[in-house]
Amino acid sequence: MPPADLTGWLYDGGKISAVNLCCREKGNGLQDEATTKTVKDYDAFEMKISIDGNGNSFSTIDLELDRTISALTKDYFFKRSTPVAKEFQKFKDTTNSPISWCPLFSAYSNGEVSITCDKTLFDETPGTNLMKYFNNTAIISGIPVGIEETKMYRNFGEPLNNMNQVFPVGAWLYPSYYFELKEKPTEKYDSLIFSLTMPIIREHVRDYVAAQYLGKEPDSLFTHRVFKSDCLIKFDWK
Repeated sequence: MPPADLTGWLYDGGKISAVNLCCREKGNGLQDEATTKTVKDYDAFEMKISIDGNGNSFSTIDLELDRTISALTKDYFFKRSTPVAKEFQKFKDTTNSPISWCPLFSAYSNGEVSITCDKTLFDETPGTNLMKYFNNTAIISGIPVGIEETKMYRNFGEPLNNMNQVFPVGAWLYPSYYFELKEKPTEKYDSLIFSLTMPIIREHVRDYVAAQYLGKEPDSLFTHRVFKSDCLIKFDWK
């Protein structure tokens, strides 16, 4: 049975400290992922956007206070997750799909997410957003959007192929995304540098809840930040 709520499957967006673009050879595991990779051709690799949620948030050595803040944070996440949980429950109740819930951050896409290249690719000049030339290769359970009012941009079980569909404004963010070139470019180079630009709204749940509980003036619940990352792919053409 799916969870009654998604509290345990929401990560604090305030702890997002980096967003990384990396590459791995197809068929290889997580240990093969790197920001610099040598592959044999365009068909040999897939890419990954990885969101690092290991940053800092409110902490204390007072165990009782820590338990209280954790409980209040869980309550906050319960209210935040309820609209999405209802949609997920409806999906599981009306289908036999094996799709299970995947974690999400309390963080949201805040504008155009772009992947550009340092060289001409698909006849596109350097700096052009190439997202439409990549296909999603992972199962994305659904895409909720919105902060104050949440709705489903993509329902659970709805096919999602092209990467330019994955990051509408306000989309809740998953920890990772996998994708590959949907076709071979005609251009051939010794190397390519792909650059990710990803504007995000982070929701600092634990910090905000802790400040309120302690009677302090809380910092902003939401902060805006543009994350950037590069990935170098070298080609060993045969």
